[in-house]
Amino acid sequence: AWDMLIDTSYKFLETTQCPNTGLVPNWALVKEVDWETLTKQSGSFSGSGTPQKEFGAEASRTMWRAAFDAAVYPAESEAQAGAFLEPLQKMMVEHFEPSPLNGWEYFPSNTLQGCDHVDSVFGSWNFIGFIFGPVYSALVAKIPDELFQGKSFSQQTMVDVTCDIASDIASSESYYARSWQVISTMTLNGGLDKIRELFKGQTTKMPTVSPKPTSDPTLQPTFGATVSKQPTDPPVASPTQEPTLSRSPTANPVASPTKAPVVPTDGCCSQNYRDCSVTWCGTTQESCLACDDTVWISGQQTGCQAIWNDCINSPCCDGLECVELGGGYSQCWVPSGTPTTDAPTIPPTDSPTGSPVSPTDTPTDTPTLEPTENPTPTPTFEPTEDPTRSPTLEPTEDPTASPSKSPAGPPEGCFSNNYKDCVHPDHIGMDTCSQIWLPTG
Repeated sequence: AWDMLIDTSYKFLETTQCPNTGLVPNWALVKEVDWETLTKQSGSFSGSGTPQKEFGAEASRTMWRAAFDAAVYPAESEAQAGAFLEPLQKMMVEHFEPSPLNGWEYFPSNTLQGCDHVDSVFGSWNFIGFIFGPVYSALVAKIPDELFQGKSFSQQTMVDVTCDIASDIASSESYYARSWQVISTMTLNGGLDKIRELFKGQTTKMPTVSPKPTSDPTLQPTFGATVSKQPTDPPVASPTQEPTLSRSPTANPVASPTKAPVVPTDGCCSQNYRDCSVTWCGTTQESCLACDDTVWISGQQTGCQAIWNDCINSPCCDGLECVELGGGYSQCWVPSGTPTTDAPTIPPTDSPTGSPVSPTDTPTDTPTLEPTENPTPTPTFEPTEDPTRSPTLEPTEDPTASPSKSPAGPPEGCFSNNYKDCVHPDHIGMDTCSQIWLPTG
């Protein structure tokens, strides 16, 4: 039964794959012609808010699943996983630049190309961990030697480079992209070899390790049956595709279709400012904004570019701006922060207006130093004394009172270097620290 499921799954992928570039769409419809033949079925649909004919978040995972099959079961999956990954591997070998001039673009964006049923590729894919991670994982499968004829690099060179890229995870990266970079790193650094050995060991240990029928109801009968009949090929053939194919049917249709209707007219949650693609943060604006790296948009956007996409010939979606990066390339970015965050630093201008006759040192020090360290004392002391002093004393008493207080060692104020204690008069003027004036002592 598992072998039939494996065969059917690869036949499904074969009907939707671009023959020359190896890409598949996010979503596809397939129908059965007869008991051993599948073909495309017309129609359109989408899940998770991702475009059907795009090579995007859903489609990229397919590459990793096939790579997992090839790495964990190299002999058994060579005919199917190897054939599926070869067109993509060929494109990667042809476009790989071992010594890029800019120091980072080993694979240009046109390394991934679509076809008639894959009409677009996720924008700036080589910067997005959940796209380039699964794609680079395809390099762990054996690449035909003839593809490297005349090349100055080997498959190992490509694996080393992509493993370094995948393992370089920015602290600001979102959890989903970060997760795929971790998975891809473990795939490219040989971590799947341990899984392969583990699976091989389970074929003999399974009956003793899991005596209870409730522990492994699926795997135990499968291994038991194959081991008892043919101890050579079937033991590895049965578990061969199980981890890959059991995840393939459940990952796409279960979570996605239930959330597909999240395209409400009053808004939706998004990660790219264009698609209603976030299905794990609830359906309200409040729940959406409580998640990381999400934004609330008015609804599914059309005719505009998502974040990080090239915007030289098409406008960015609402909430984004087109930023020219040089070299004839522009990209949609989130606008820089608005000046509202600077508002708290503006009110301290009350200090200089409250003491117009005082020396200029006082107002210049107060707004510069106090807002950064003592935001509370500034509005407490100055508004309570200065404003009342200004209107009452300025016209009649302030002009005479202010000069009389400044020259004499002031009875009310003093110099300080910690905003709390007065500096001893003998130490005033010493340049070992910064001294500021405390109007109230």
